[in-house]
Amino acid sequence: MLREGSPTFIPFKVALVADPQVVISHLADCRTEIDKRDDVEFTLLAGDLTDRSLRREFEWVAKILAEFRRPVLTVVGNHDGLLYGEEIYTKMFGPLNYSFIYNGVKFIMWNNNTYEWGYPNFQWLETEINSYPKVVMVAHQPPGSIDRYEEVNTIWRELYKNPHVLGSISGHLHNWGIQNIYGKPAITLARVTDTNWGIAELTEAGLTFQKCKGSTCVDYPMPAQ
Repeated sequence: MLREGSPTFIPFKVALVADPQVVISHLADCRTEIDKRDDVEFTLLAGDLTDRSLRREFEWVAKILAEFRRPVLTVVGNHDGLLYGEEIYTKMFGPLNYSFIYNGVKFIMWNNNTYEWGYPNFQWLETEINSYPKVVMVAHQPPGSIDRYEEVNTIWRELYKNPHVLGSISGHLHNWGIQNIYGKPAITLARVTDTNWGIAELTEAGLTFQKCKGSTCVDYPMPAQ
């Protein structure tokens, strides 16, 4: 269980993974690499735990996540919302929208999968952003990738203007990508194939990222505006 850490901001690092789907065994490889490190506080899994929302898929992933040395927090992906996926996901992993605070940073875990759940809950998201001075948004689909209700992309991008927002973390596209949205980084994680994972570092200067393959990690700066 993740505790809140310090009530005031202290710099820290978080491990990042996404989209185990049909390559669940690679998630175990990422776990091995992440568990070697002593400088990450917890891990975020940015959606698509499963491919077809089958109970056995959720159970396979849950078994691997339980073996991580430190806590893992998940956000729901589009492939997790098929058939009875919502019922299984919420019983095993918790709410579709939630937030938590660690070392003075709020992480907002937001469901933005429009085909499976309809229009995203922007009212909840904005309330969460406005209620804390430092926030990181975590949602499965990155800005610009939502093709049902295309205005969702524009509305979401405008939220990066909020001074509380440090940036965002997503998956979905299966390849590395990073955007500069009003001076804030929005990372898209590569799927866990070939032991792809990442690191988010929170400092007084803001949010920065590294992309990792196996035990090798390199800085992943956002492009100039």
